[in-house]
Amino acid sequence: MEKDFYITLIYKELKGELSDSEAETLKAFYKESEDNRTLRDEIQLSWMLSQNGGDISNLDIDVEADLGKVKSILGHTDKVESTAKVVPMWRRLASIAAIVIPLLGIGFFVFQNINQNEITTYTADFNEVKEVQLNDGTKVWLNWDS
Repeated sequence: MEKDFYITLIYKELKGELSDSEAETLKAFYKESEDNRTLRDEIQLSWMLSQNGGDISNLDIDVEADLGKVKSILGHTDKVESTAKVVPMWRRLASIAAIVIPLLGIGFFVFQNINQNEITTYTADFNEVKEVQLNDGTKVWLNWDS
């Protein structure tokens, strides 16, 4: 916002409407940095390019509109708009957990069901026939060496 004040003073200087106190303020602004002097030079150049045949009395200068143009050329804006979206770390972790936890649950469930299908082995002794009842209630007879 302070820069806007100095840009307005530069325009007043170009139009010849600068008071003595404003002239002192502007001189101090120019002495502060090379960037300030560069700003003055750019505004003076645009002023000279916009002159209508050297007769500035015919020019209807809209300071606000010109200020907006100068700001757009210099890339100056009052509001800073960010296009980057910052996602907190806990949200990222929650998103990952929302995917991983159900997958682990499904894997655990499937693994438990696979292990429930136990295979039990029975053997008959030498020259023996053995009757065995399986888990599903079926009866089978096992011969020796089978």
